[in-house]
Amino acid sequence: MGAHYWIEDEDLNRVEIRPGERIAPYVGDRVRVTGRFSYAPDAGRVIEADAVAVEESREQ
Repeated sequence: MGAHYWIEDEDLNRVEIRPGERIAPYVGDRVRVTGRFSYAPDAGRVIEADAVAVEESREQ
């Protein structure tokens, strides 16, 4: 089984991003992901990513 990647918000709500090789180069970056979202009680929340883009840095 390969690596798993997810995005999360400040409240630690996580969404897995698939395929992993599409998101792997962006580990540690703030990104915008577009794709198909799905949810299943046994699998959780998943986005099948069509595109990943680095977000501009924003002051908080």
